[in-house]
Amino acid sequence: MDESFEWDEDKNRLNQQKHDVSFELAQYAFFDPNRVIV
Repeated sequence: MDESFEWDEDKNRLNQQKHDVSFELAQYAFFDPNRVIV
């Protein structure tokens, strides 16, 4: 898996307003050894 992430800052701001989660924080979910992808 590619371990680098890029995102649009405007979309990041909208995501934070809508979900209270930044893309910067959300990226760590991909590295969680206990994650379950359905």
